[in-house]
This record gives sequence, C-alpha cells and structure tokens, in this order.
Amino acid sequence: RVIAIFIRKDTNKEFQFRIRNLTYPAEVYNVSVDDEKQEIVIRTSNKKYYKRFDIPDMKRRGLKLDQSQLKWVYQNNTLVVSVRD
Repeated sequence: RVIAIFIRKDTNKEFQFRIRNLTYPAEVYNVSVDDEKQEIVIRTSNKKYYKRFDIPDMKRRGLKLDQSQLKWVYQNNTLVVSVRD
C-alpha cells in the first residue's frame, strides 16, 4: 500500500501540487481535467493510486480548468502537477 504525501506549492505563475512517495514508473500515470466537476484527476493504469481535487482559488476567481493549462512531470518518486494561472 502506498502512502502518498499531497502538498500544494504554488509558484508566481502556476498552481503546483506535489504528490510524493509514488513508486510507480512515469508511464502508468494519467493526469486529466474533469470538465463537468472542474477537478483534476490523477490515476494509474495499474489501479494503485487515484486522486481527485479542485483548486478553490480558481473557483473564487471564476476561472475554469482546461486540459491545455495542465502539465505534469514525474521525477524522484514525486508527481508534480502544474496548472497555469
């Protein structure tokens, strides 16, 4: 069982989320936007990790999440998900 650590660490231009302690290879991760619920969805193809979350700051400002704003990278057992502001 994986105990992942979920941390928000924003930059000047992006909302950034770090999920640490993920030991699966980069190719199993799928990061997408659920347009209907306005949430980011992270899942693995091996069905070992699943997470949904929204960005309250964007909701307050009336901004919509869009797949084109989303980028992610996996390195050092950490998945870094960034959303352009």
